[in-house]
Amino acid sequence: ATMPKPGSMTEPSRHHRARGMALLLVLWGMTLLGVMGLAFGHATRLEVREVQAQTARWQAELIARAGVQRAILGLLDPDPVTRWPADNRLQEVPWVDARLQVRVRSEAGKVNLNHAPLALLEALIALELPQADAAALAAAIVDWRDRDDNPLRRGAEGFQYRLAALDYGPANRPFRSVSELGAVLGWDAARVDVMAPLLTVHAGQRGINPDSAAAPVLAAIARLTPVAPSPRGPTGADRDGGAPTPPGTAAAPRT
Repeated sequence: ATMPKPGSMTEPSRHHRARGMALLLVLWGMTLLGVMGLAFGHATRLEVREVQAQTARWQAELIARAGVQRAILGLLDPDPVTRWPADNRLQEVPWVDARLQVRVRSEAGKVNLNHAPLALLEALIALELPQADAAALAAAIVDWRDRDDNPLRRGAEGFQYRLAALDYGPANRPFRSVSELGAVLGWDAARVDVMAPLLTVHAGQRGINPDSAAAPVLAAIARLTPVAPSPRGPTGADRDGGAPTPPGTAAAPRT
């Protein structure tokens, strides 16, 4: 018999090696197909979720538009009994597969960023942002909307913005939106979020309608409103600590 040379391969060995290589190729192909299947399934799930999320956003937007249209109809209702009041009252609107709640609040009950006096702005900020420098924040608002470059006391014009390393200055024009307040020196997003529900640029008037104003706005106005004197006038006891002054006479000066 002829002995195989060292390092040579017999026919059975070649057969076993070929079968082993074929098995490895099959396993590698199955693994590749499995990975591709997992990737395809993951991508499909992501696409389904994206479509579902987009559909939900569209539905929410359409429902919100429907709520706005319903509020307009309610406000224009000629019947005073069924007409919607602009008093922030919650209105329930029947809707298919959704719960639609609508509130209507008049912009006339908010503080107008373009017309509010400095004192009112400062009073409102002091109430809603007690830890902030209300005087500086209010003055910065007025300096943003006025047309000059002269800062108010505690205010901010171009020089103060440059000191704060900002590459812009006050607009020197009326506010176009409440969100623009975030660009005013000293105002950040958190402060704007607190104050935004009480502010407007769309009131169309300088005054504030107290019937539709929120409690903080009324409280700020009350801080600026002097206490009305008594119809009878101050008495002598109120002024001098002594006996009341008879009507029609003046109190004697104290020495």
